[in-house]
Amino acid sequence: MVTPFAMIDLAAILPFLLQATLGINLRVLRALRLLRMLKLTRYYSAWQTLSAVFIAQRRSFMMAGFLMAIVLVLVLSASFMYAIEHNAQPDKFADIPSAMWWAIVTLCTIGYGDVTPVTTLGKVFGGFISILGLVMYALPAGIMASGFVQELRKRQFVVTWSMVARVPAFSRLGADRIGEIAELLKPWEVPPRYTIIRRGETGDSMYFIASGEVEVDIPPKPFILGAGDFFGEIALLHKQTRTATVTSITDCQILILDAYDLERLLRENPELRDELLTTARERAHTTAERVAKWATKEDLLPEESDTQTRG
Repeated sequence: MVTPFAMIDLAAILPFLLQATLGINLRVLRALRLLRMLKLTRYYSAWQTLSAVFIAQRRSFMMAGFLMAIVLVLVLSASFMYAIEHNAQPDKFADIPSAMWWAIVTLCTIGYGDVTPVTTLGKVFGGFISILGLVMYALPAGIMASGFVQELRKRQFVVTWSMVARVPAFSRLGADRIGEIAELLKPWEVPPRYTIIRRGETGDSMYFIASGEVEVDIPPKPFILGAGDFFGEIALLHKQTRTATVTSITDCQILILDAYDLERLLRENPELRDELLTTARERAHTTAERVAKWATKEDLLPEESDTQTRG
C-alpha cells in the first residue's frame, strides 16, 4: 500500500472519496489522475534512460533546486509581507517588488532597518524569515567560505610539498620531514627578468629554485642556476650582506625560507646543515677568487696600456 505506484493510485481516487465522505467539492484535484501516466514509465526504455540521467546528475539537480528554492522563498516572503503590511505602511510596502527589498536584506541577515514591519503579525513573520535567512544564507555562506579556505590551503600544501621534493638538498629526507619543511617554505612565482636579490642588501632569507633559471651576477662573468639549486645562503650563514645580484631568466618557482626558520631547520637536520655549509664555503671561496682575479685584471689593464703606449 505504501509503494510509490500505490500512492499514485490513491492520489487519483482521493478526490472522489473526500467528496463522498465530507461533501466537499474537490473536483479540481481530479487532475492528479494525470499522475497515472508515471506508471507507464516502467514500459518505455526512453523513460528509463531519462531516469538514469536524473540519478547520475542528482547532485547538479539538487544544487539547481536549492537555487530555485532560494528564489521561491524570496518571492513568497515578499508577497506575504506585502499582504500583511500594505495597509499599515502603503509607502514602504506599495507592491511586491517594493517588499522584495525587505525580503532580500532580511534573508541575507543584513537588516538595514529602513523597512521594518510594524504590525504584530508582520513582526512574527519577519522573525521567522530572519531565522530562515540564517539557515538558507548565513550558514551555507560560512560553510562555503571555510571550505574554500581549506581547499586553498590543501592545494597550496600539495604544490609546496611537490616543489620541495624536487629540490636535491631535501631529496634524502623522509616524507614526514619534507612535509614539515613544506610548512616553513613560502612559494613565490617570479616573472622573467625580475631582480630577486641585490648585492649589498641585508640577507633575511634564502631561496630554493623549484623550476626555471636565474642569473647570478658575480664579476667577472655571471653564471646560471637552475631547478634544484639554491642561493642566498651565504649572507645568512656568515651574517653578512648579499655578495651578488640574482635575476630571473625565465618564469621561476621559488621557495623562500626565512632566516629564523633556516636556523631552526639546520639545528634539527645536521646533514642538511653540513651540506649547506659546504656549499656556502665553496661558493664564498669561488666568489672571492673570481672577484680577486677580476680586480687584479682591472688593475693590470692600465699598466699594460701604458706599456703598449710607451712601446
